[in-house]
Amino acid sequence: MKKKVEKRIPEEEVANFWDSHDATEVLDLSSQKRLELIYEPPVQSISLRLPVPLLTQIKRISSRMDIAYQALIKIWLAEKARQEMSHK
Repeated sequence: MKKKVEKRIPEEEVANFWDSHDATEVLDLSSQKRLELIYEPPVQSISLRLPVPLLTQIKRISSRMDIAYQALIKIWLAEKARQEMSHK
């Protein structure tokens, strides 16, 4: 069985496409197939130095939660950022 590979399309390219196309020209609305659009906001890689014991703790927690440790760090950072923004 072949594994389905998702193609990521840059946000700008998607925006340019819809600026020049009408959805009724492109989509067959009579079809029973569901179209799933995946939007991923732009990301930037950073280097973050963490104390080894802290990273070990985070990895253990993420393992118990069955989630990648990088994803857990992003979730925690997003939660804290939202929390801080709501206090202003």
